[in-house]
Formats: sequence, C-alpha cells, structure tokens
Amino acid sequence: MMSKEDISKFKKSHYDLEKQIDEIDRNQLSAIVKLSEQLKEILDDIEAVLERDKSLWNPDISTKIKLAKRGAKVGKRLKYFEDDIIKEFDKGNLSKENGRKFSSITKQIKAKKLPLAKKEFEDLWKIVELSKTYELSKDEFESKGNMLEKEKFRVKNILAEVSRLERQTFDSEKVRKYNELLKNLENLEKIRVAYLFSLTSEPITELLGDIDNLGDHISMFPEKENIVDILNFFSEYPVLGKYNVSQICEMLTFSEKRISHICSETSRFKKIILANRNLFETLNGLELTNFMAVDAENEKVLDFFAEKIEGARSVVERIRILRKEKISCKDEYEKKKEIEERKNELSKYSKDDLEKELKEIELLLEFLYSAPEEKEENGLFSKLSSFFKTRKSV
Repeated sequence: MMSKEDISKFKKSHYDLEKQIDEIDRNQLSAIVKLSEQLKEILDDIEAVLERDKSLWNPDISTKIKLAKRGAKVGKRLKYFEDDIIKEFDKGNLSKENGRKFSSITKQIKAKKLPLAKKEFEDLWKIVELSKTYELSKDEFESKGNMLEKEKFRVKNILAEVSRLERQTFDSEKVRKYNELLKNLENLEKIRVAYLFSLTSEPITELLGDIDNLGDHISMFPEKENIVDILNFFSEYPVLGKYNVSQICEMLTFSEKRISHICSETSRFKKIILANRNLFETLNGLELTNFMAVDAENEKVLDFFAEKIEGARSVVERIRILRKEKISCKDEYEKKKEIEERKNELSKYSKDDLEKELKEIELLLEFLYSAPEEKEENGLFSKLSSFFKTRKSV
C-alpha cells in the first residue's frame, strides 16, 4: 500500500502542474493545444520537404514536381490553419494576444524564416507538453484514489466478516449428537465391511446360498433360476464349488485350454459361469456396492444388522435414538463446520490490525483529496503566465 510520503510527493507534483495550467488560462488551453498540434505537423512537414530537397543532387524533373506539389500542399494546410486561428478567436476560445502569437509564427513560415518560427513556437509547444503531463497526472490521481477505495472496501469486508463470525453461535449439544450419530454410522460401516469380507471368503456355493437367503436386501443379482443353474454346476464340480469368489474371478481370465484341465465341459462353463461374469465380479467387490449399505433411515438394513450380526445391536439402537433429531442436529453441525472453516481462512487477520489498517487508509484518502498547501509562485510557467494569462476578447 502507498505511503503518506508517496502521496505527498505526488500531490506536490500534481498541484504544481494544476497551478501552471491555471496560470495559462483553462478556457484557452484546449484551443492552444489543438492549434499547436496542427502547427507542429506543418512545421515537421516543412522540415521534411527541405531535408528532402537538400539530400537530392540535381533531381530529375519528376522529383522536382513531387517536391513542388508537396510544398503546395503544405501551403494550403497553412492557409487552413490561419482560418482555424480566426475560428477559435471568433468562438471566444482564444485571446487576441495568443491569436497574434500563432499568426506571427505563420508569417515567419511564409517569409521562409523557419528557425525564427520554431523559436517562437517553443513556448506554445511547452503548453502542449504540460497539458499532456497534466492529463497523465489526473489519470494517476484517479487511479490512486480508486486503489485506496478498493483497499478500503476489501479491509471493511474482512473486518465485517471477522465481527460477524465473533457473533455467530451454534448448539454445541446438537453438534455433539450429530457427531455421535456419524461415529455410530462409521462403526456400523466397519461391521458391514467385516461381515462382507467373511461372506466373500466362503466357498462360492455357501456364498450364493447366503446371498439367496438375504431376500429383500439384494436387488442386483440374476433370477433365482440362474442361481440354481450355477449351484447345480458347482455340485457337479465340487472342487470348483469350494473356491471362493476371488478364485472364481481369477478362473474367468484363464484360457479355454487351461479351463479344460479343471472342467471338461468348457462350453457349459462358458454358458453358466463365464456368462455370469458380472455377478462374480460384483460379489468379489461387494463392499464397494450399495449392497447392505449403511443408512440411518433404512429399517430393513438396520434390522438385519441388529438381528444377524454380532455386536451390531447396540450400535443400531443408538443410531435409531440419535436419528430422531438428525435434521436439526445436522444443521447445527454444518453451521459449526462453516464457522470454523471461515475462521480458519481469516485466522491470519487480527481485528485490531484490520481496524488500524482501515483507519490508515481513510486518513490516506482524506489526505489525497485534501486541498494543497499554499506556496510561493515560482517556476518557468509562472514567468510565462503574464503572456498566456490574458483576458478574452469580446
């Protein structure tokens, strides 16, 4: 952020420029700048023609004609320029004295006294340069103000957010209950994963029997007839029936020749076992599916765990008690989470430091826009003011 010293230096420079502009007379400034820029182009073109003429030794007739035409064109522009001087004077944008100054330069040009014309033009061109410098300074003034206002807005918003968070509260008891509910759901999920692991470690025939007995708890498996066909196949190949689902999935990657060493009826293996590849792969990753997924509102799943799985009853009972206030408790839990996250984001800020910074920015803005100190007139443009600061003609 900018310092008061930086602003002080800038203000001094800016108001010095502003005072010089005032000395020139703002009412004439636009016309002086416009006419001076036109005159500068004319002088530059004249010099270019003269330089071109000097550089040519014994130019041919066509070149002479071109130079003559260019000179005539400059002459016309000079005539138009003189008309513009009169127009600006008639509009009240140019004093008699400054009008005479421009007219004097055009006379010197017509008299082919270019050095004298350029010498007289120097003071006018300094006005143009001063005007451009002042416009840049005004832009910088506005930019500094906008920068400080933007910083003020940022600090005020952070300070308001810090103050708001200080006032924010939540129901800690409801947060505790929701945390307890989440913990019990997490414990029930661990019980589920352990149960499914033991289930998928069983021989495939036992696994399919257990799955079939779960009834409404499962929905992604084939029709009962397909399960019967699979169980019949494994009953005829009891060695395969003792494989767990992971081993069966490994068999599905075997070549037909390798399978033939295990099962002589390869076509039947393909029709019954390989055709149900999705079933076996799903069973192998059962914990990754929605099968027996833990849900505080799913009574069938909760009943199953409470009745069938050792150690799950007390967990289920606690879930059923805590879920009664789940919505309101979750709201408080999320509120606390949001508050803590936002506080963590703003932890790098101190309220006292923010208030101090805001005060400093406000003082800098006040100082930036405050009136300049009075000082003694001096400088080049102060000396020129007697010429440029003239009354308008009526």
